[in-house]
Amino acid sequence: IITYIVTIVSSFLLISLSKFAVADIPMAAFHMMSWAFLVICLKQPKIKWQIVYGLFVMGSFLVQPTIAVLYGIGLLTYMLIFHKNRKNLMQPLIAIIWVFFIALFTFLGGFDWNTDGFIFSYQTSWKEYFTWQFIGLLPWLGFLPAALWDLFQKLRKKEEMSIILFGWLIFSILSHGVILQLCLLFLIAKQVENYFKPNYPYKDLIKTFSILNLIFTFFGLIALMLGGFAALHNMGFRSAAVFSAIYWIFGFVAIIGLFSNKRRYIVGGMGIAGAFSLMLFWVQINPIVDRFRDMSSQLLKDVEIESKLSVSESLVKAKQFQVYGNAKSLDIQPFTGRKDEADYYLLNEADFNKINNQDFKPSEL
Repeated sequence: IITYIVTIVSSFLLISLSKFAVADIPMAAFHMMSWAFLVICLKQPKIKWQIVYGLFVMGSFLVQPTIAVLYGIGLLTYMLIFHKNRKNLMQPLIAIIWVFFIALFTFLGGFDWNTDGFIFSYQTSWKEYFTWQFIGLLPWLGFLPAALWDLFQKLRKKEEMSIILFGWLIFSILSHGVILQLCLLFLIAKQVENYFKPNYPYKDLIKTFSILNLIFTFFGLIALMLGGFAALHNMGFRSAAVFSAIYWIFGFVAIIGLFSNKRRYIVGGMGIAGAFSLMLFWVQINPIVDRFRDMSSQLLKDVEIESKLSVSESLVKAKQFQVYGNAKSLDIQPFTGRKDEADYYLLNEADFNKINNQDFKPSEL
């Protein structure tokens, strides 16, 4: 569990998404917990676990009902078909949970493909979706081939846990959400734990892909530093260099841990490489990029104000107004009281007070 938590905390995708007010993270959390309690119900079909399972199903319905049905019903059906303890899921309460929420949201008209609050949705191309999933796994990417290969090998032997995990993987992909990141990190965390067991068969595979990952990342970080210098000169280069150094140094520590078979080097190195470098990105690099991006100018670069704007001299001195627009096409002059020119926008003290009134209507000026 600790290893899994470390992989989540060091995921570039999950932590970055959690900074934004989007529905991806709560939906992934509800999906993961509903899967976890569905597995518990497979083993112990007690009423209390079914109720908790129903609560997380309800949460996923509140976020996006259509995706909740696709993921939840799909996963439940998969378990009923392929798992040997399928009878434990043939419970009246589980059936009532799904029938109730499907009927309720059908009546409320909640079933649609509206995913306005999501960053990842069915409007996102599969190429972009998988690209961001792999970027999120970057510190742990060396374990992914072994994790997937081990899953499919055990699935061929029809091992119970592999059947459960394969169903989770398939419906995580079909849901087109961030839940796939949590699923892949779970598979990776299992391989990290198994790496230290005697006769673990995939050590060489993990070492090979981890080294290749670090080599390709090195060239990517060099490109990032050069890009930072080209865009923001010395400030951009220094910021990118600090980020790159933290990621690569602790990534190299993890490689040492793979060859010396030291758990704290592997988990600590990759965890810090992901979590600390990501923190530096959002704290140091992103504010600089935002400042030079100059969003206010970008948003208003196409705004054209060809008329003149006259303001009262007292307001000019008091700096009690702001003007947004293209400065080249906006002529700001002190208000002289002349109203004979039709293209002037007049703003005196009375008009300024009107604008600051909550009941202000533009037609009053």
